[in-house]
Amino acid sequence: MDVVVNILRSIPFIRGPYDYIASIETHMDYEGQRKAEKIYQVILTVFGIVGFIWGFAIQQLSAAVYTVLAGFALSCLITLPPWSFFRRNPLEWMPDQSEVKEKSNKKTQSQESKKKK
Repeated sequence: MDVVVNILRSIPFIRGPYDYIASIETHMDYEGQRKAEKIYQVILTVFGIVGFIWGFAIQQLSAAVYTVLAGFALSCLITLPPWSFFRRNPLEWMPDQSEVKEKSNKKTQSQESKKKK
């Protein structure tokens, strides 16, 4: 999704609404990915079973195929965009090691200055 946003940023007549394009969230956390995968599997399974039964009942393979394709389209619409319910558990990253070293150096310096006083 980041690639699409970067391509849109490079188009000259879209540079005006750049702020809107830049504000589009393009990430999904791990729990959201797990949820999206489960939704995708359930939708495809249900539509596959319904499509098979419907196609068998009316003796039309095309009805079964169209039903499965409709399920695929629905699952893509639901799971591909990074909706807000896929971003509820953000990752907590470890701090940068250089920042940690700077903080520890400042602490030791402040402790040494307190000891000198």
